Amino acid sequence: MSRQQIGPDRAADSVPTVRISVLGPLAIQVDGVPESVGPPLRQAVLACLSAQAGTVVSKEQLMDAVWGERLPGNASGNIHTYIARLRKQLEPGHRQRAVDGVLATVHGGYCLRLPPAHLDSTRFLTLRARARAERAPAPEAAAGMLREALAMWRGTPLHGVPGPFAAAERQRLQGLRLATLEEYGELLLDLDRPDIVVQELSPVTRDHPLRESAHLLLMRALERGGHRDEALEVYERVREGLDEELGVRPGAALIEARDRLRGGTVRPDGNGPPDGRRAIGRAAGPAAPAVQPRRYPPPRPGRFVGRQRALDELASALGPGDRPRVCVVTGGAGTGKTTLALEWAHRVADTFPDGCLYAELRGFSFSDPPPTAAETLYDFLVALGVTFDQIPRTVSARAALFRSLTEQRRLLVLLDDARTGDDVLPMLPAGRGCATLVTSRRRLDTLVVRHAAQPLLLGPMDHRDARALLDMCAGPERTEAEPEEADALVEYCVRLPLAISMVGNRALSSPQLPLQELLTRIRRYGSRLDALSSAQPETGADLRTVFRASAAELSAPARRAFCLLSLFPGTHVDPAAAGALLDRTPREAAALLSELVSDNLLATAGPERYRFHDLLREFAGELAEELLDARESAAARERLLRWTLHAAREASRLIEPRALHDRFPVRPTPWSVGGPTDRSGAVRWLAVHQHDLVATAELAYRLGRYDVAWRLPAILTAWFYLRKNWALWLRLLRTGARAARRAGATAGLAQIRAGAGLAHLDLGHYRQARRQLTRAAAEFQRLDDQWQLGTVLVPLGDLYLRTHRFDQALHTFESARRCYQRAGDEWGAAWALSALGRALLATGHPGRAVAALERALRVWRTAGYTRGEADSMMQLGQAHLAADRPREARRFLSRADRMYESLGDTYRHAQALVWLGRLYRQYGDLSSAREAWRTALSVFEALGAPDAAECGRLLEEG
Repeated sequence: MSRQQIGPDRAADSVPTVRISVLGPLAIQVDGVPESVGPPLRQAVLACLSAQAGTVVSKEQLMDAVWGERLPGNASGNIHTYIARLRKQLEPGHRQRAVDGVLATVHGGYCLRLPPAHLDSTRFLTLRARARAERAPAPEAAAGMLREALAMWRGTPLHGVPGPFAAAERQRLQGLRLATLEEYGELLLDLDRPDIVVQELSPVTRDHPLRESAHLLLMRALERGGHRDEALEVYERVREGLDEELGVRPGAALIEARDRLRGGTVRPDGNGPPDGRRAIGRAAGPAAPAVQPRRYPPPRPGRFVGRQRALDELASALGPGDRPRVCVVTGGAGTGKTTLALEWAHRVADTFPDGCLYAELRGFSFSDPPPTAAETLYDFLVALGVTFDQIPRTVSARAALFRSLTEQRRLLVLLDDARTGDDVLPMLPAGRGCATLVTSRRRLDTLVVRHAAQPLLLGPMDHRDARALLDMCAGPERTEAEPEEADALVEYCVRLPLAISMVGNRALSSPQLPLQELLTRIRRYGSRLDALSSAQPETGADLRTVFRASAAELSAPARRAFCLLSLFPGTHVDPAAAGALLDRTPREAAALLSELVSDNLLATAGPERYRFHDLLREFAGELAEELLDARESAAARERLLRWTLHAAREASRLIEPRALHDRFPVRPTPWSVGGPTDRSGAVRWLAVHQHDLVATAELAYRLGRYDVAWRLPAILTAWFYLRKNWALWLRLLRTGARAARRAGATAGLAQIRAGAGLAHLDLGHYRQARRQLTRAAAEFQRLDDQWQLGTVLVPLGDLYLRTHRFDQALHTFESARRCYQRAGDEWGAAWALSALGRALLATGHPGRAVAALERALRVWRTAGYTRGEADSMMQLGQAHLAADRPREARRFLSRADRMYESLGDTYRHAQALVWLGRLYRQYGDLSSAREAWRTALSVFEALGAPDAAECGRLLEEG
């Protein structure tokens, strides 16, 4: 086959043009050609990646997006397979690359590199934003943009795509479409085109019979076109629907439109003022005048950039609806909650004709006491025109009057810095046209549960928006002159708006100071908290002050937990590890973690996974030094080390049930509960915790607990050999080797060297592998440890086999088998027998190889050891292929492939695909061969495995 005929090689160095459509059933185009979207679960992965195009999405986030809390046993392996298949879909005819392709692997996660114009939902939002900007100066152009945006819709967004993420995204997009349709209708009415409005809004009112805003627009359009009776029929339909479904009456705007259509300016009950608006007043007592609220929000923020997704979510959550809407913006200190709320309030001020009420609740103020609910309601009632002598004395009476006065209004209520949901409840308006926006550092579950409030979690800004904020604060000429230093400042501030503003102000106040020098000076501080603190902490405007105010609100147990969690060496903690640190059960620890999350002093990072913001971890460490004595901290670390050692051993035992782990006995601890109970659970647990386990080994070494620091890598050998995370494995082994030398643990050092030999062998570093394995073998020979000697001789024989020293390989494998027999380990003997079969196959003896491998397979089947069975099956497939028995070869290779996939061993799964490809090619099915090799290549590249080079050569050769 010529090179011209082979698609992957023809475009190996180019990146295809990918376009993804989500405004309807999921659709993909690559270089203008439609591609299959694949099965539903793969679509769910693509939907999540598309919505976050340009950002890194972790494997845990994808698992949560696809399955939520109902994770299957092999969820991690499935995600890896879906990613591999998606790469093939997005780059058909190209060599799929994990690093620089369309779908890249970045820092353990995945990033879909898709230009904004290549995702239809982003183009839709861009057109909508441009139309808003052009509405006043160029309404015709704005209408054309909205018409173009709405024409992009092809049906229900992400139709048929499963998973919690797709469901939430579908709801969000549908809300945006409805809001855009209504904006389009308003604009067309301004352009005096009511007939088009009727055409566009009639189906919307049929599909959404309780959406008052759409019915009101349709009534206005019918009235403008001279169809008064039809407009009144629309009113009657929505009135009947609201009454039957919700038991409520239409809002004030609909009633005003109805009265106007009937030719009356006063409501039949006689309570309406001449302009048709209902007068405000109490259930009893004199009526108050109908006035606009005088309690306006503070001025619009002078510095606001980005946060478009959050603004869109606010628009969706607080847009027109059938009942009062509530949204709670929650996030840690310094994330810009108040700035976002004020910006949005000013942007939408025209959509709330009855005005805006604003209250600063100061729930987390370090200096000023918060106002009481009675005080806030007093201010609100005065703003609504109630005279001083008419304001009731009790909170409940004031709240009742407030609800009565807002029942027929379209009003925005902005409650800033709330401490609890109960503090907010009295200030919630009653009108269906009203919206309430609350900001808090805590999750206000009371509002979410009792009032269907929409939560919006606000974190640090993305890098682009954060950089734009620094440009605005420091001046673009400064940042453009030193772009790398500006980027470094943004990341030093961990993309927190408050911190960026402080640094930007320093730059602005020192115009002659280069940003490089500013960065150098800031880094000289003892900590980032020092660098980002104000010279006047009593103002409450620096991070340490606002963090301290949040911590002061915690219960005593939660404050202690906040301090102790700073001692955890990894990036993510779960209730079991937290329980060890806190000397609590996992359930008790989970309750304390939830309290910290509610106060935004800790963030969730997946099911039962929690993480600190970098600056909060630093502050928690400071607070720990202040509040905890050295003995309490030391005891917490010791509990964590003991728990980690036991948990890692139990999980590894489920992964590899052979005798290795019995050589590292670990006493159970009082916190040794809640871990995995089966192999699939152990795979998930270790995949999630592997980085934290390495960090814990390094902590143990720093604390002088050398026994823990070398035992952890020895215990985790089977896991890392399975997962092929070589860089992390070698880092762990280096720590273990240093610790074993310090502890004088010669057997432990030999075990670490054996693991290092395995890792280097996998990586093709044969010189390093031989040095480590031969040293380990010599030590175990000296100790007369036959079992350990056998475990080293098998990979040493593999090394000889790979370097074509066949006689040495056969001799070494036979020696390993005898070692295992002397140790009384039938499994080990079968492992050596499998290796011997590989060597016999390589030396041209397929018949003898099959005999040896079948003996090993019988042992694995009797013992129920799936991994050994899969290894033997793959080798038997290779042997039958060499003996020209294609049917038997395919049967064994296919079964091995399925078993590796079920085990979550993506590396061996890819190896099986390579051999299946060889089988297909040998018997003329080149198309299936290439498909198998492309899938295998994407896996090898994602793992960084050296096998990728050989797989690429197979594809080139065809």
